[in-house]
Amino acid sequence: MSTRGSFQKLVWHSTRSVALAHKVVPDVPGVYAYAELSELRGLAITRTWMYVGKGQSLSGRLNRHQVHLETNRLLRDWLHRSGERELHYAEVEVDMLDQAERDLISQLQPRFNRTRYAQHSLST
Repeated sequence: MSTRGSFQKLVWHSTRSVALAHKVVPDVPGVYAYAELSELRGLAITRTWMYVGKGQSLSGRLNRHQVHLETNRLLRDWLHRSGERELHYAEVEVDMLDQAERDLISQLQPRFNRTRYAQHSLST
């Protein structure tokens, strides 16, 4: 049974403390998405989705996204640059993590997900 679009039913939280997200986000299984913001006088008017991920421990997974630990070069460079950004996260049951992440990647088309590029390479 497909759960496509099921991520829309999740309870989402967000923080602009991207660099400290591993200290702010709870230690629960879930999915997350980094976004770059375009703002007008401090109000986010657009979001560009940059990376989607999952983890059995969100805080532990986000800890590995610190600039000095990040292995995805594109994401590392983006995290190191200045700019307005935010992290969105939602708790997900462990057995639904893979599906929720795939759904998010498919729908949001984040710029830095290797999975997205691997799927694109296979279809071209």
